[in-house]
Amino acid sequence: KQKGGIRFVQNVQTWHGALACGLFYLPQKSRFGIIQLNGMLCFDGDNGANMNEIVLLGTNGIIVLVTMVFLLGITIGSFLNVCIWRMPRGESVVFAPSHCPKCNHGITWYENIPLISYLALRGRCSSCKEPITIRYFLVELLTGILFGVHFLTLAHRQGDFAELFIGGAVIMLAVTVAFIDVEHRLIPNQLTGSRAVIALVLAAIFPRLWGVDSRVMAAVFSAACGGIFFIILAVFAKICKIITE
Repeated sequence: KQKGGIRFVQNVQTWHGALACGLFYLPQKSRFGIIQLNGMLCFDGDNGANMNEIVLLGTNGIIVLVTMVFLLGITIGSFLNVCIWRMPRGESVVFAPSHCPKCNHGITWYENIPLISYLALRGRCSSCKEPITIRYFLVELLTGILFGVHFLTLAHRQGDFAELFIGGAVIMLAVTVAFIDVEHRLIPNQLTGSRAVIALVLAAIFPRLWGVDSRVMAAVFSAACGGIFFIILAVFAKICKIITE
């Protein structure tokens, strides 16, 4: 029913209702947030017509939504592991099938299930029995947790889906860069270049994320922040080089 700018559209306090809500209903909303209404946890979505649409979730519904985001995160984390291993070596992250780097054994689908396969295999290749670095497990787990926290943070302050996707892209880049840097002490040009391009494009499309209305000003702010960031990195690298020499 509709009353004073608020419309109650669904009651999805069961896990299957929340699953359908997450897959089909929420992506249609421009903004979203988790609120309390008469003591009930609800998902508040803006339908773009100055009308708030309230979905009654309950605790179980919210757990299902966060679990969905976590599962998405660990799946993406599995792909990030491919990027972390192959990018520094100049290998394709798309075409070559997954394989054991020690015996070249092809990884089957059931050996590539995020988190579960690593635990089931006890951290060893099923063919040569050589140990698999814990980094695979950590990257998947960390990406899933960061995606879940990002979703809850935006929902708490009633963010929009643009921020959800932008934050997801930033998490992917940050995790990939961090683990490559730790393992190889380098950051591939593909990642630094892509970050710069993505930042400028997002600034032009979503200037409000930079707190301004002008797309040009948002792009200028984005470029300035990126330049300052690279200057700090260069100075830090120079200091580290002087210390270690």
